[in-house]
Amino acid sequence: MDFYFFFWTTYKSTDQEKLNFDSLGKKIGTVSWSFFLVLLLGLFYFQWDIQRIEAVSDRLPSEKGKVLLTGWVSSPVRHLEGRLSFLLQGEYFQTPNEEVRIPGKIKFSIYDPETKILYGDHIQVVTRLKKPKGFINPRGFDYGLYQKRHGVIATASVFKGQEIQKIGNEGNPFLRTMAILREKVRESAISSLEGSDSGIFLAMILGERGGLNQEIRERFMASGTTHILSISGSHLGFVALVSFFIFRWALLRLPASFILRMGVFLIPTQWAALLTILPVTFYAFLAGGEVATLRALLMILISMVAICIQRADRLFNAFAIAILAILIWDPQALFDISFQLSYLSVFIILIALDQPSAEPEELEEEVLKGVKSRIKQVLDWAKKGMVLSFLITIGTAPLVLYYFNQFPWVGIFSNLIIGPFAGLVIVPLGLLSCVLALVMDSTLLPLAGLNQFFLSLFYELVTLFSSVPGGKIFLPSPPISIIFFYFVFFLAAIYWQGRWMKQTIAVCFASLLVWVWLGSAFTFPANGELQITFLDVGQGDGAVIRFPHGETMVVDGGAARGDFDIGRLVVAPYLWNSGIRHLNYVVVSHPQSDHEGGIPFLLNQFSIGEVWGNGYQRDLPFHENFEKVIEEKNLSYHIVSRGKKLTMAEETFISLLNPSNVVPVSNIPSNSRMNNNRSVVVRIQHGKHSFLFTGDIEKEGERDLVRSGRSLKTTVLKVPHHGSKGSVDPDFLNQVCPQVAVISVGGRNPYGHPAPPTLKAYDSLLSRIYRTDQDGGVMVKSDGENLRITRAVDLLLEPVKLEKGIIKREFENWRRVFL
Repeated sequence: MDFYFFFWTTYKSTDQEKLNFDSLGKKIGTVSWSFFLVLLLGLFYFQWDIQRIEAVSDRLPSEKGKVLLTGWVSSPVRHLEGRLSFLLQGEYFQTPNEEVRIPGKIKFSIYDPETKILYGDHIQVVTRLKKPKGFINPRGFDYGLYQKRHGVIATASVFKGQEIQKIGNEGNPFLRTMAILREKVRESAISSLEGSDSGIFLAMILGERGGLNQEIRERFMASGTTHILSISGSHLGFVALVSFFIFRWALLRLPASFILRMGVFLIPTQWAALLTILPVTFYAFLAGGEVATLRALLMILISMVAICIQRADRLFNAFAIAILAILIWDPQALFDISFQLSYLSVFIILIALDQPSAEPEELEEEVLKGVKSRIKQVLDWAKKGMVLSFLITIGTAPLVLYYFNQFPWVGIFSNLIIGPFAGLVIVPLGLLSCVLALVMDSTLLPLAGLNQFFLSLFYELVTLFSSVPGGKIFLPSPPISIIFFYFVFFLAAIYWQGRWMKQTIAVCFASLLVWVWLGSAFTFPANGELQITFLDVGQGDGAVIRFPHGETMVVDGGAARGDFDIGRLVVAPYLWNSGIRHLNYVVVSHPQSDHEGGIPFLLNQFSIGEVWGNGYQRDLPFHENFEKVIEEKNLSYHIVSRGKKLTMAEETFISLLNPSNVVPVSNIPSNSRMNNNRSVVVRIQHGKHSFLFTGDIEKEGERDLVRSGRSLKTTVLKVPHHGSKGSVDPDFLNQVCPQVAVISVGGRNPYGHPAPPTLKAYDSLLSRIYRTDQDGGVMVKSDGENLRITRAVDLLLEPVKLEKGIIKREFENWRRVFL
């Protein structure tokens, strides 16, 4: 997005041309009907395509059965922590009984990072095909739907690269050549740069973000500069600017007779714009040619063509044409996060800069003023940069909050320093090193020491801004209705520059919306209800409890493996979206990754009262991380046991039923039943309803609870151990006899949970069974007398078909979107 600001101002002052902007309404009006038509057709196409993908997914074989899959690598290979990831253009799969064509993409992972595989490799592999699936929670991000929107019909994986058989090459030869060159540069950078600098270099120069750990990502996010880590408009814009002015400078120094002969076709400025297309395109594909990069490339190419045809003053037209071209090519891009943020940023810049430029005579007079005019120009650029940084930050804030629950206000200031540093130092030096590495065919990165120095300094700046007090602000994601009307008033306020009355009214209305949203997000009347949400955390446990007077409790936090942290991806966003910032009680049922793994992130990001656990010590990374956070934050950690009881309100009590003693046991093997059976078991009584959280207790633990003689009668039971067949004791079930049984389980899990005998046992008790792998998050509300249950899947938008009742169903979809 920086490209448009710098190119617009630089081109104006260099060529001393007047940019004759029409009114905003006329510019947008000339393409509005075309845009609306493409949008409408895109929505129809989207519905058709989703249904097509669903139909293809339904034809996939059982996930327990393996198939011989044939296809070719159709995307850049991403090097992530412990695995490789890419899109495989499926051709067909074979089973013992049939051969089925695959008209779609497969998201493929190889858990062997040393495997050599590139774009265009034609492969065969024996694997399992699985339907795309994410986590379905209230107001949560559905990654499964996101994959389907991008044409992914299935996912597959292997653990060893040797399982893949290469049978040839497919795809575009140019793209394959770019992939080979990119891999050479990547390997030279890894062998030459150390620590975080290597990951930042690969992200900023090659678009390879697999080397960024979570700490680096969070610091860039907190500093408001996370966009710099993506190959986008700012990176390609820099290459375009440098290339444009180098070509123009060189052409103007050719013999006058040669320039005159060229001028028959194009003037030097037009030739420079035409030649700039080559290096920009080369870099875009060297950087991986991902969708976001190609979108930025398209915008720049259209801008260069506009210069060639002497329409450089029509940036709004170029902007509209780029959007239309992208939506025609891929209508589902409208739902992509990067598309929305990048094009909204550019739109804000274009409106903000939509002012009449100086006359050529005025510009000439400024140039003659010498040094003073240059100082004034620099100050003017700084002022414009600050204003644009401010406008972009608050303009994109609703979308950033909606997707990431974070308001990076520090970016208003950090981008004025970190942005130019990246554009003027890191990117050009990195690109120069890449070019030298390819020309010299070197296995080491040229100028590695210089890159390391500036990258370290760059990261120190990011760290400095990310540590600004109050810089990390996590907020609930605003509803769609608030976002829509906020944009209306915000863009109106920018457009009405100089008309202070209208601008003031627009700003007041936008501010009022923010105030209403924040007020409703953090104001929860004490209505005496107990609210429990059993979150969909995959194969693991995670529940959030809000007591009648506002106290909160989290029981387990799902798993964490590398950058895949359920605490960060699922539990924390749900808490932020619910307006919860303080956790009175955090309960870790027992130290296993699928229960304790996501807890450290919560302990770091929320105000914590007490942490409860069973006292087990595990010599494993996830538990060491948990203990480290407890120590660093100086949190109150309690080893609990049977007999503890708390009164939360007049009719609300918490009782601990397990473990039976407080003696900690060290170094318990991960497969030990003792570990499971010492899970912390919590019982909550609210009025006439009771709720039992059982961790992973198995038959021995269940029998011990029965022998304890304590009341086990339960209204809602969190089924032990994800519905394992080893956690079904008849006496325990008869004592508990739940009206509602909630099974927290991951789809396609390798353990066979929930086991058929378990489902049959609860079905025989006439319990209503809910499963997070099928129902998504399960929300339970109780006022002490009545019980209300809502499934997250009931809140999803439903595909609407052309049949009776279409208007009613579509109205219900819009109600879900806005409310």
